[in-house]
Amino acid sequence: RGYLFYGPPGTGKTSLGLAVASEYNLPTYILPLSVVADDASLVKAVSSMEHEEAVLILEDIDITKATRGREHEEFSVSAASGSIKTGVTLAGLLNILDGVSTPSGLITIMTTNHRSVLDPALIRPGRVDKALEIGYLDDDQLRRMVMWYLNTEVFTFPHITADITPAQIIGIIKTNFGNSDQCIEDITKFITDANNEEPIL
Repeated sequence: RGYLFYGPPGTGKTSLGLAVASEYNLPTYILPLSVVADDASLVKAVSSMEHEEAVLILEDIDITKATRGREHEEFSVSAASGSIKTGVTLAGLLNILDGVSTPSGLITIMTTNHRSVLDPALIRPGRVDKALEIGYLDDDQLRRMVMWYLNTEVFTFPHITADITPAQIIGIIKTNFGNSDQCIEDITKFITDANNEEPIL
């Protein structure tokens, strides 16, 4: 099966892939396409996997020029993704997804910050069985995430109106590890400041 997780950086696309693998106790392989030189290297990497029934996470597939639709050839990649430098072709990638090189029982999860630029052939039904958008945090997601990390429900946060990612909140939690009161205070301040920040025009 194939899945596409798409959304802004820091929203937890790769983390969700790891959670899926953990839930079903499957071996996990993470392959950022930015480090793959060409199709031969891609085939070698996938064929070297020790388990057929596994989760393969292909990170930032939009970094590969071959995965982009022709109308997006001049698309500029954000600094978070870096420059397009991999030699993997669309044919090579498709062969990994549903060709003779695809191990039986493999679950492939592709992540991207830019779904709109992907070639339709890459994400058509049969190659991508389900596409899931992972966006910014809402109030309930924030509450449940903080509850899970701090093991407490005694807190209230301002209503979120800004674009806030899980990665930003987790950064605050890690900074205040072992100090729940300070953590909640810092998260509250962060949300308030983000909500009040003037948008960049």
